[in-house]
Amino acid sequence: MPSSLVHILAALLVLGVLVLLSVSAVLQPVLDWGRVGVEFLSQPLLSLLERVNNFFLLVLQLKDLGAQNQILDRQVEKLTAEVAALEKAKEENRFLREALGFQIESRLSLIAAEVVGLDPLGADQKVTLNRGRNHGVAEGAPVVAGGPTLVGVITAVFDHTSQMDLLTSSGAAVNAEVVPGGATGIVRGEHGLGLTFDLVSQTEVIKPGDKVLTSGLGGRFPKNLLIGEIGKIRSSESELFQKASIIPGTNLRSLRVVFVVQQ
Repeated sequence: MPSSLVHILAALLVLGVLVLLSVSAVLQPVLDWGRVGVEFLSQPLLSLLERVNNFFLLVLQLKDLGAQNQILDRQVEKLTAEVAALEKAKEENRFLREALGFQIESRLSLIAAEVVGLDPLGADQKVTLNRGRNHGVAEGAPVVAGGPTLVGVITAVFDHTSQMDLLTSSGAAVNAEVVPGGATGIVRGEHGLGLTFDLVSQTEVIKPGDKVLTSGLGGRFPKNLLIGEIGKIRSSESELFQKASIIPGTNLRSLRVVFVVQQ
């Protein structure tokens, strides 16, 4: 008898025996124990699979959150830049409105100019303006900001640009008087560090907060231009003259639009 036929007959015999045992309920306890064993093993396996699944879900969520955070960071940076640009435009508009109002109200003959260069670290405090000889700017002309506040004097003139020294420069000297009281003296620049009110007689009364204006003496500067206010008195009664620091009437390092006085 061929071996293949023997194998087939053996398989059929085994199958028949299993069917007979199943029908006779002999294998029922074995099947029950098998199901219990499978259920016992499946619970920790399913728990493990669930934890693995939750871990990968968490990784995916973190990845999504990272991508969303990057998008939000870019949006915040964009909004911050836009806010900064709006604030700058707002500040420039304020300067222009004040400048226009001052130009209309002032009785001086003025040339509006924009600050295009500033050297705040130099002792001479040079500032470059976008107006020059072709616009009527002359050397020695006072320069004022809205207020009117004296901020400097023209020291060099070119065809289309000019250069001024701020009041805080080492060469600045302005005849001034105090309001109220009428005390007179000289305002000098302190090499870019500030302003000093000097050569004030000991018989005069000056105190912190008093306004300091141009006196008009010498004819170089128009009268009653604001320079600033008295800060700290720096001299004693034993000295020949009084001396005091001056707080400038405007921030000299943030000038945007100024006016050159035509003399």
